Amino acid sequence: MFVADRVRAAVIGGSGFYAMEGLSDVEELRVDTPFG
Repeated sequence: MFVADRVRAAVIGGSGFYAMEGLSDVEELRVDTPFG
């Protein structure tokens, strides 16, 4: 796979997204938003 072929995706979720099957290279970020 070439670098240009990679897809970057973000999943914004709550309490049900801690362990998604098949997900790798995970990075957790805390983001301040006006929504809490």
